[in-house]
Amino acid sequence: MLGFLDQAPGYSKGFKIGRGIFGIVVIILGIFWTNSAIRYQPPEIDWRIYSNESVSELVSSGKPVFIDFYADWCAPCKELDKKTFPDPQVVDNAKLFTMVKVDCTAPDEHIRAFMNQFQVTGMPTLVFLNIKGEELKQLREIGFINSEKFVKYMETTLADNSLPQNSGQTKDQKNLPQNFM
Repeated sequence: MLGFLDQAPGYSKGFKIGRGIFGIVVIILGIFWTNSAIRYQPPEIDWRIYSNESVSELVSSGKPVFIDFYADWCAPCKELDKKTFPDPQVVDNAKLFTMVKVDCTAPDEHIRAFMNQFQVTGMPTLVFLNIKGEELKQLREIGFINSEKFVKYMETTLADNSLPQNSGQTKDQKNLPQNFM
């Protein structure tokens, strides 16, 4: 690797200088790339740690809510934190949600009550709520899901929240011309 420092005879002066410059450039690039890799911080989700809020308090911002029931000992929970939640699309969509983490490692009575309210039976339990605080049960997951599936769930939740409340129309009817209905 450090052959550019070799002082053996038989090389022209120009070759030795070029080899030395090339070696120094490689070392500098290596230091730069190593430093960049060490300091890299992926974009993060702005998590709200659950602290005894009611569902109505969680949806008060007017955003849909995602709830992550997790535990420190849970391997799939850690996998979500390392693989799914750092995904750039997940991070971007998370700005449109109130993202809540509920630590179920050693739950107190308030967390147990919140777990019971959502019938949490395993870790991680992933729950999506619309802007009215209603769970979208078809999106509930227990266990790890990849970022592609998670993004689809987020988009489904956002689409569900785009319908005006109490309109009485289905999603399909919303796409029809006004004079068609």
